[in-house]
Amino acid sequence: MILISMSLLTFQATAQQIQWKPLTTVNSDYDEFSPSISPDGKLLIFSSARPGGLGDNDLWISRRVEGEWQKPVNMRALNSRWHDHEPCFTLDGNGILFSSDRTGGYGTGDLYLSVKQGGDWSQPVNLGPGINTPDSEKMPTLSMDRKELYFTRIPVDYARGRLVTEQRQIYVTRKTGNGWTAPAPLPAPVNLMKLDSAARIMGDGRTLIFCSARDGSAGGFDLWKATRAKTGGNWEKVEPLTEINTPYSEVYFGSDISGRTLFLATNRNPRGNFDIYTADTEESLTAPTITLQGKVTDSETRKPLGTEIIVESADGDEEDSFTIKSDPETGEYSLTLPEGGLYSISSEKEGYLFFNRELDLRELEESGRNNADIEMNPLKKGNRIVFNTIYFKPDSKELLPESLPALKRLLKLMQDNPGLKIRIEGHVASVGDPVYGMSLSRQRAQTVKSYLIRFGINGVRIETEGLGDTRPAADNETEAGRKQNRRTEIEVIENNQN
Repeated sequence: MILISMSLLTFQATAQQIQWKPLTTVNSDYDEFSPSISPDGKLLIFSSARPGGLGDNDLWISRRVEGEWQKPVNMRALNSRWHDHEPCFTLDGNGILFSSDRTGGYGTGDLYLSVKQGGDWSQPVNLGPGINTPDSEKMPTLSMDRKELYFTRIPVDYARGRLVTEQRQIYVTRKTGNGWTAPAPLPAPVNLMKLDSAARIMGDGRTLIFCSARDGSAGGFDLWKATRAKTGGNWEKVEPLTEINTPYSEVYFGSDISGRTLFLATNRNPRGNFDIYTADTEESLTAPTITLQGKVTDSETRKPLGTEIIVESADGDEEDSFTIKSDPETGEYSLTLPEGGLYSISSEKEGYLFFNRELDLRELEESGRNNADIEMNPLKKGNRIVFNTIYFKPDSKELLPESLPALKRLLKLMQDNPGLKIRIEGHVASVGDPVYGMSLSRQRAQTVKSYLIRFGINGVRIETEGLGDTRPAADNETEAGRKQNRRTEIEVIENNQN
């Protein structure tokens, strides 16, 4: 392999429109680059050639304890004696992507992935020849739904032994049912052949921050923001980050999951080497999002569980669905979703009833982070699932289309466990007429049973019962309480898998 050094882009600034401060406990007399923050805000990774590493440039990690960043530690499980650089956390916190020119790759700089395993990280895996080439692949970032991988590709002139940096571009590959598409450069207005590089996809899936020296910059290399109306769509609008850019150069960018705490690698310090700086902004750089974070545990033993967490759009669009996983050793997970949607979120694991909840972000105006622990009930007699995601037309037994994600999960549970027998209980909010409420709740329970039978489940495995408003889950005096009372519950009455 030909080893090629790439001159680093230098930028200095005497003033900023927002207040930046150096991370003094993280920085050193050597260069620090490519800061990336874990979704829970507790870990900072970056690359540096400081002493104590394995090669000419290594990945380092710092933990935040009681609000303070600790002395960085070398990530020896990920590093090699070669150039390991430009790390980026995946947005679910379960992976670290980075670039490396270690031996065994496909060119001068490949992309690698390491996966979280409790408190450790796995041996990095090369992303393969479908993505990596004889050119140099650098600066990776992966969307929340893990369906879009962005990176910078720089052609290599092997005859002259150099990177053709003036031809760098931002590429994307998209995940399909047949694997990943061939990487392709993003069209204008993102790539303009103006040294466009170092993209970061944000948690909303609709914002891409990248570096460019295009016309309209404040000076040198600036940060630009591309936006689109829908996750997975085309990037439609590009504008400079005027609150960050200066007459000098801004290159590497990082952000917490909210888009309000920002990070830069800059050489504005008196020594002239690159340090990591941070700043807080009043407004997020992204569309409003909600981040759910917590632990998945067994409801009886309280032990952590590794489960699949499935996100589905209530409109039934399968292209909007995706799956992440909780850590099998800690049970921890992180999930970020943008405003504008009604989502069904499920957690599944063999031997357990699935967990299901609604997340309504159709009127979300401000980003937030919520603790959302998930307790999984073992698949045994007496345990149950409470659904607020099976919807009916008002005063009707007719299902609404938004019920489809939850019904599909219930159908899969019955298909995967042929010895399972259940009771479907219908509940309604107080309607003033107990007889009517009983009748309506019974009809709705029967409708759910009919759905399962229609897709091949034997009716003898399903009992139904209408309980009207006799078992309220919340106060009927508020709409929020009535919404909780309008629910469907599934109870296990037998689980004979022999």
